[in-house]
Amino acid sequence: MEILLTTIIDTTLVIGLTAAFLFSDMMIRHNLKMDLSGIGSDLAIGAFSVQISIIAALLTGVVTPDIATDGMLLALFGSLWATTLWQSSKRNKVNYTFSFIAGTTIFSISIAHLLELNDPSLLGLVVAVAVFLAYIGSTITKNLYNESILKEFDGMLKNVTSYNLIETSTKNTSRDVDDPLSPAVDSIRCAIRDSDEEKFRTGLQKITIITKNLMTGAKETTEITRHVDAHLLEMGLIALENDSKATKDIVNAIGTIGASASKHGSQAGAIESLATMLSLFGVAKRKHREYIQYQFAGSAGDIVRTAANLKHESTVEKGLIMFREIGDNAVFSGDTSTMTAVNEEMLELARIAANKEHAPYARSIVLTMRDIGTQILRLESNERQDAFKKLMDSFRRMSKFMPYRDVLEVNWAMRDLGVAASREHFENETLRTITEIEEIGITALKSESNETADEMIQQVIISLQEICISSMRSELSLGVTAVANAFSRIEKYDEAAILIQDSVMDIGEYKTGEEKFYQLFLQNYSGETY
Repeated sequence: MEILLTTIIDTTLVIGLTAAFLFSDMMIRHNLKMDLSGIGSDLAIGAFSVQISIIAALLTGVVTPDIATDGMLLALFGSLWATTLWQSSKRNKVNYTFSFIAGTTIFSISIAHLLELNDPSLLGLVVAVAVFLAYIGSTITKNLYNESILKEFDGMLKNVTSYNLIETSTKNTSRDVDDPLSPAVDSIRCAIRDSDEEKFRTGLQKITIITKNLMTGAKETTEITRHVDAHLLEMGLIALENDSKATKDIVNAIGTIGASASKHGSQAGAIESLATMLSLFGVAKRKHREYIQYQFAGSAGDIVRTAANLKHESTVEKGLIMFREIGDNAVFSGDTSTMTAVNEEMLELARIAANKEHAPYARSIVLTMRDIGTQILRLESNERQDAFKKLMDSFRRMSKFMPYRDVLEVNWAMRDLGVAASREHFENETLRTITEIEEIGITALKSESNETADEMIQQVIISLQEICISSMRSELSLGVTAVANAFSRIEKYDEAAILIQDSVMDIGEYKTGEEKFYQLFLQNYSGETY
């Protein structure tokens, strides 16, 4: 009974000492405004010191020697101390918490070893409690740190006004001593270099919110946007140089500010944000930072969608250039998620254009997608087929809601891709293009608007004819067969019969070699020939 009581007291003492050391260190560092991330390493060096004292006692003969075990513990505690120092310097949540847990755990083990608490179950309890205390401590210190960061940036940015931002912007420098953003910007730059995620993320959020709140008229908004974007560009270059996670937050901030500028009537401000983003994307591309492409697509989409809803045509055109760059690079790097994101953004822009009268950028949307499609045809087999399928799906969805004139553009874009695919002997892509073009024609024939259906079906037949001729020249038998079958189905509609028969005669004029592909076409075409 006496042994059990002693063991319980020792266990409680170990836990109490660990908790006392942990929370005392937290209070001291917080009151002295010291770096709270060093608490884990403080506990580790404490454990290291305790183990040194034990070995010193062994060497002086005060206690029964067990040099081998204690030497290994000393080496373990020393290495873990170095690990906590390294992990705490990372400054992200996972490493920060690990530093706390490692330091607190080895400190509790060292105290338990000092008191000769060797019972495995009780030692397990001590470690479990130490881990729990470490997690609580890391959470508290993290909240304290975040609160101090917030107060720091509030103090730096409290005197920022639209007037002094505009005044600084007109001086054409982002490093002017009178720039009210300079202290906050310098702090964020240091945080990016130190990988202090909480600090740079909080600072970027504060600057973004303040910038949005200061926007008023179009002219003022343009100047404010230009000035803030200049700072964000410099931050982005630092982040890309250090391969920092801050790049995503910076790109997101640029997108948010650009969209807000567009809402306040500033096309120039929105274009400035897109130009800033395009500059960063160029650097990211050169440094092969493919992981960031998806964020560029989403943030550019925020600006361009906002501009499209407000009929800011210049901004939309600039955004389409951005999407073409992102899409081409996503194709080159095999980034299918970014390719899908670009497709979705283009589809949404097309939907917005369809709801606006006389939106001139609808054709540009289709041509941008066509250009991305030509890059997709350069991919390897499986990646190419998957990406091309998604692109064709987007075209098909567009054709369901776009006005007649814009659907013609979709048809012509798919024709160009079909011809290109047949020249490269890509059977799957050629067949998919033929299917989608035929679907546009069938939809037009079923339409109640005879005025638009006539021209649409004529253009569809011409597109299929060109793909067929290209397939014959490339000796792509499946392409020839698919067009013949499509013609047979379309000819069942009286409105298209004569057009189909004329097209069959035109195809006959392009027969090559021993006419075997033209004969193949006739074998699969069930209509009349002349």
